[in-house]
Amino acid sequence: MTNSPDAHHRPLLRLSLFLGLVRFRALEQRYPGASAEEIWLANRAGSVLHSSADILGAAALADCFKGLVAEPGAAGMQAFIDRALTLDPATWLVAALRGRHALRAVMPAAAAQCFEFTGVFAETPTPEALSWWDSLVQTQRASENEIRTQRGRDGEHLTMRHELERLRALGVDQRPRWVALDDETLGYDVLSFDLDDSRRTVNVLIEVKACSSLPLRIFLTRNEWHRAQQAGESWRMHVWHLPSRTLTEVCQSELGVHVPLNQGAGEWQQV
Repeated sequence: MTNSPDAHHRPLLRLSLFLGLVRFRALEQRYPGASAEEIWLANRAGSVLHSSADILGAAALADCFKGLVAEPGAAGMQAFIDRALTLDPATWLVAALRGRHALRAVMPAAAAQCFEFTGVFAETPTPEALSWWDSLVQTQRASENEIRTQRGRDGEHLTMRHELERLRALGVDQRPRWVALDDETLGYDVLSFDLDDSRRTVNVLIEVKACSSLPLRIFLTRNEWHRAQQAGESWRMHVWHLPSRTLTEVCQSELGVHVPLNQGAGEWQQV
């Protein structure tokens, strides 16, 4: 039998597969040393009380779920979901960062049934269910932060290459400096150069943003905007659309019309 997440080309997160694994583990204990195919055949010859359990799928994916106890309860389902998401990551899981309602609105019905089984969608989840949910969200948040960091680094690398070529074309005997690698508090990422009207070399402070969607959408911290205000026309923002590696360049005055103002006791943090 095939032991891979692609077996039968069906999603892993489904109640029938979980029930199949529970039944499969019980048969493994009854027939120690039996192969996955032998266990499946033994189930076919036995009771029909487990008709809702996907024993065939469980047998085909036995190696993928190796070591999983598959207990017939909420804790067992939680472990099953964790393993299934590791084997077959779900893009919709990012909605969990916005809460349970946001997740339920986008997840497949079969996956929602599995999550329901854990008790995490109850009006007041048990401490165990809540702990599992928080761990799931924290893992997803760490994954998103890693993706965001890598996207930012990719954008900074593109800006370094772009600026190196631009300075060569201008005849400026300077190289751009990737200052964000040494100090994340500066409020900009790359120190580059330009020529003023008198052909003198002047500094250019570049804040780099990168995104994968259109229209372009960025986040600007208060520290970054404060630096932009200090630098004035010496400041630039590079916004990279990564799939196409297309650069949009924005100056401080162009960005300023989109930045909110502090009013009263309120101060903005990012926009």
